[in-house]
Order: sequence, then C-alpha cells, then structure tokens
Amino acid sequence: EYHGAVGGVGCTDRMYTHAAENQLVNDFLGDKSFTHLFFTEQDMLLPKDALPRLLEVGKPIVSGVYFLRGGNGQPCLFQKIMETRENHYMHSPVHIFPTDRPFRVDCPGFGCVLFERKVFETIEPPWFQLKQPSKENKEGYGSDMYFYTLVKDQGIETWATPRVMCGQIDYTVVEFSDWVRRVKT
Repeated sequence: EYHGAVGGVGCTDRMYTHAAENQLVNDFLGDKSFTHLFFTEQDMLLPKDALPRLLEVGKPIVSGVYFLRGGNGQPCLFQKIMETRENHYMHSPVHIFPTDRPFRVDCPGFGCVLFERKVFETIEPPWFQLKQPSKENKEGYGSDMYFYTLVKDQGIETWATPRVMCGQIDYTVVEFSDWVRRVKT
C-alpha cells in the first residue's frame, strides 16, 4: 500500500529539455511532501492505470515500456555497455525482455518513468545534461543517457514493468504489437 504524493507537472517550450528537467527536480525537492516524481513526454500514450502500476513495483526508478518512433518495434530500453575511451555514456539497445514480470534495465528513457525522492537526493546536480559529439571528442550523450549513467554509478536500481505498456505517437502509433511482430521475424 502506498502513502505519499507524486509531484511534478511541467511543460515547456522556452528552454532546452535538460534545463527544464533540472528545474522540475529542483521544484520537486523544494516540497518535502512529495515522495515521487513522474516524467512523461508529449508523444506518449499511457495506460490509464500507469501510475498505480509503477508504484506497485516499489523500486527507486521504474518505467513503463514503450517503443521508439521509427524504430520498427525497437523498445526504448538500453543497457550500459563497458566504458570506452571515446564515450563514458555508451548504452546498447535491449531487443528481448520479459513480458510477465518487472525487470532490471539501465536506461528506459523518460517517456513514462517514476522516481523516488531519494534518487535525486543521492545524485548531485545537474541531474540532466546533453552534449553533441564532435570530431575531436566523440563523447556525446542525451539527457537520459547522462542521467542513467549517474544512476548506475551510484548503484541505484532502474526497473521496467511490462504491466505498463505505452504507445508512442509518430505518424503512426508504435506499441507492443510492433515489438512482437519484430521478434517473430
């Protein structure tokens, strides 16, 4: 049974996403009554019971499962690979995952994810950052790869639950059935 308050409603078109994410976390931490912070994105189709199902997993970070736009059924799930000299933030796609139970993952993106307060109290800001790779420095990363690398470095578990299957809007909706079709071919 859960007792607490989920904080965080934010929308912006006036700043970079990583700056807005950092501001949202600062605002969230400013109110001690909030026990969890929920992130989603404007192109997500969430099940109506997404939040209760994420809460029932009871992990520091838990995500629903969704599928990349234009990814032909590729889930937005990544595992941290061994560090390379070129890029500390490298991740590798996960193609197969259990559909009957929650499972560990290193990076599920930010499309449908619930964080416990202690995650942001443990990690030093900035929590989110992005960097384009260049010819001189191949180390590029998005705010999700940056954040989840910090999480993994701190030993914080990240989970995903197939009980929260989300769609993502592109020109068409990409969802679980696309992944099943991809696995079978």
